Amino acid sequence: MLRWPRRWSAPALAAAGCALPSVVDAFAHPTFIVDDWLFAVGARFHWWHAYAANAGRPVGALWNAVQFVALGASPVRHVVLLAVLNGLVGVLLWELAAHVLPRRLAVLTVVVWMALANRGSTHYWASTAPSLAVLAAVLGLSLFVASSARWGWRQHATVVVVLSASALLYEGGLGLGLVVAGASAWRFDGRRRWIALLTAGLGLSAALGWSLVESPKTGGVSLFLTAGRLVSAHVGAGVVPGALVAPTVGLVAAAVAWSVSAAVLPSFAARDEERMILFGSVLVIAGAAPFFGPGFPIGTEGLNDRANLYADVGTALVFAAIIGLAWRLPARPVAVALASAAVVALGTLQLVDLRAYRDAGRDARQLLAAIDRLPVGLRTRGPLRLAEPPNRDGVAAFYADYDIASALRLRYGIHPPLPDVRIDDGPEVWRLDGDRLVAPR
Repeated sequence: MLRWPRRWSAPALAAAGCALPSVVDAFAHPTFIVDDWLFAVGARFHWWHAYAANAGRPVGALWNAVQFVALGASPVRHVVLLAVLNGLVGVLLWELAAHVLPRRLAVLTVVVWMALANRGSTHYWASTAPSLAVLAAVLGLSLFVASSARWGWRQHATVVVVLSASALLYEGGLGLGLVVAGASAWRFDGRRRWIALLTAGLGLSAALGWSLVESPKTGGVSLFLTAGRLVSAHVGAGVVPGALVAPTVGLVAAAVAWSVSAAVLPSFAARDEERMILFGSVLVIAGAAPFFGPGFPIGTEGLNDRANLYADVGTALVFAAIIGLAWRLPARPVAVALASAAVVALGTLQLVDLRAYRDAGRDARQLLAAIDRLPVGLRTRGPLRLAEPPNRDGVAAFYADYDIASALRLRYGIHPPLPDVRIDDGPEVWRLDGDRLVAPR
C-alpha cells in the first residue's frame, strides 16, 4: 500500500489551498477579461501578434505568445494554469517560511496568504500568469539564498541573472527582487560584499531601465493617493469587511509601534513576531515600490488589485505575526479561537471576488450572444458603438475598444482590419436590454 510521504503533506496542503479559488472558477464557466481577448486573438491567427501585443516586456511577450498559443481560446485552460502557478507559489512560500521561521509562524504565514482577498485578479484573470511566475521566481531564489550551504560568485550571478530576466517578464517584482539580490550579496564578506551589491544593482538597474523606456508607465496617480490606496488595500477595505476596517487599521498600527519599540528600546526584547512585523512592513513597501513611481492606481478590488501581489508577501508576515502574538496569552484555546476568527475575517472577501468575476463573465456572454443577432456586416465590420458593460466590483470583461474588437474578431474569425466597434458612454450607443441589443434612438 502506497503512503503519502509526510514530508510533502504541508506543501501539498499549501498548494491546494492557494489553488482553490482558481479551481472553483474553472468549474464556474470562466471568461476572458480585457487583455486576454487581445492575446487570444493574436495567438489564433499568428503567434507573433500575441508577442507584439506586449513587446515592451520581451520575456513577458514570449510568455503570452506561448501561453495563448499552447492553451488556445479556452478560458478554462488558462484558469487551470493560474491554479498551478498559485499552487507553486504556495509551495515555495511554505518552504521558505518553514526554513526561516518557527513552524507555528510558518503555518500562520501561509494560511494568511491563502486567506488574503486583495489580489483576486491573480486567481481569475489569465493575463496575470506572468506576474505569478515572477513571484514564484522571487520566492524560489529567496529559498535558494537562504538554504544554500555554500555561496560564491556562480550562485550570486544566477540570482542576479534570473531576477533581471524576471523583470523583463513583469517588472512588478523588482522591489522584492532587490531585497533578494541584497540578501545574496550579504552572504559575502568584506569587500566582496560591496562588489556583489554593485553587480546586483547594475543588473537590476539595466532591467529597470529597459522597462521604463520600452514599457512606459502613465498611471498618473499622485504619490499621496497611491500611498493611501496601498494602506487601504493591505490593512483596510482590501482585506477585511467594512465594519472591521477601523479596528484592523488601529491594530496593525499598534503592532508596528510595539515592534519598533521592542527593537530599539533597551528595556524591550524583540522576539520572532516583532521582527516579522518589521520585516513584513519593509516587504510591503518593497513589493509596492514598482507601482508607486508610475502612479499605478493600486486597487482594493477588481483588476487593479494585481498590484498587491508582491506586497502581499509582507502583508502575510505582518498579519501572521499579529495573530501569532495571541499565543502569548495564557489560555491556549482563546489564542486558537482568536486566530481562527482573524483568518475567517481575512478570507470573507474571497467570495466577493469570485462573484465579481463570475458576474462579469455572464455579462460578457450575454453581450456577445446579443451581438450574434445583429446583421453580419454590422457585427463583423461596424461601425458599432456599445454601452459600457456593468462594473462588477472593479471587474468588467471589456474596458477598452480593443477588448471588444478582439473578442469579436476571435468569435467570428475576422482577419485584419479589426471591426470598427467601440465602448462608449454617450447617448448614441447600442444598449443591452435582456438578451437583445437596442439601437440608439
